[in-house]
Amino acid sequence: MNIKNNILFKKKELFNFCTLRFIFGISYSFMIPIIPLYFSSIGISTLIIGTVMSLYGVGKALIQIPFGVVSDWIGDKLLLIIALGLMAFVPIVYIITSNNILAEGNYIVQGAVLGIAAPATFSILSRSLEPSKRGECTGYASAVFTLGGGIGAIIGGFVAYKLNSYNTVFALSSAGIFLSLIFLIFKIRKPERFMKECKKEEKKVSCRSV
Repeated sequence: MNIKNNILFKKKELFNFCTLRFIFGISYSFMIPIIPLYFSSIGISTLIIGTVMSLYGVGKALIQIPFGVVSDWIGDKLLLIIALGLMAFVPIVYIITSNNILAEGNYIVQGAVLGIAAPATFSILSRSLEPSKRGECTGYASAVFTLGGGIGAIIGGFVAYKLNSYNTVFALSSAGIFLSLIFLIFKIRKPERFMKECKKEEKKVSCRSV
């Protein structure tokens, strides 16, 4: 099979979206293996760590529905820009604080920000798909994020082990997330066919984007 004929490389919107997911997946996952260790190092008990991680998931889930509405209102790209901008600061907070409550609150906020990003991410994916190959396109989008997450977790754990420094990992994560934000701003665009459809609509809400 000629790789150039693969839908991932033929469809520019899908390729750019998958690249964004891959960069963010790596960058975000730098933090995954070290956060429990970081919490433990500043004196947070195992029970509290479990509770905070549970609240991370609850916050992430609950915030997705209202921000799905916000995505329709202000535009999916703008919402994702805001979410990635906020997420880039999350690792910095871990660096500058050793206060238990602030660190715990920051982790819950981290989950909420990821929840804010989710509806916008899926919205952008939906218009990046090839209509006749929706399943295949979705598979690529999911796979690159998972692959990036695996790579990022290995790198994050390795750096923390070799340098004995959580702050270095957090700094790398922040820089990578910021890089994904820059990529989003300049590379993610609405397809021409989508913009033409938008111009024909009387209601412009669904067409709002950057």
